[in-house]
Amino acid sequence: MADRRAEGILKTLHEVVWYSLDFGHGAEYPAMRDRLAGLELTADQAARLQKLDELAIDYILTADLDDIWPGLLEDRPDKPPEQWWWHLGAIRRGEFAGDYPGK
Repeated sequence: MADRRAEGILKTLHEVVWYSLDFGHGAEYPAMRDRLAGLELTADQAARLQKLDELAIDYILTADLDDIWPGLLEDRPDKPPEQWWWHLGAIRRGEFAGDYPGK
């Protein structure tokens, strides 16, 4: 059974990806994405999360460096590669060996 908290977190993550990242914000993105990773999602929620993940990666790879909040690119070596959202700097630099959406 899906976790009821997932919908609220997913809606907030949607706002962060669509609006905060474009304005050089989004400090909360990795922690929010982490919270969703620990929850059971419905098929619809999983599909929506996949789309948001792809949009976030596309932004990290294509946005002007001056438009990205620097904290997003500070990698967390203490986090496993499966949690790619903590390794956005390495993804942007093309140094991340793990899998991530759109790779």
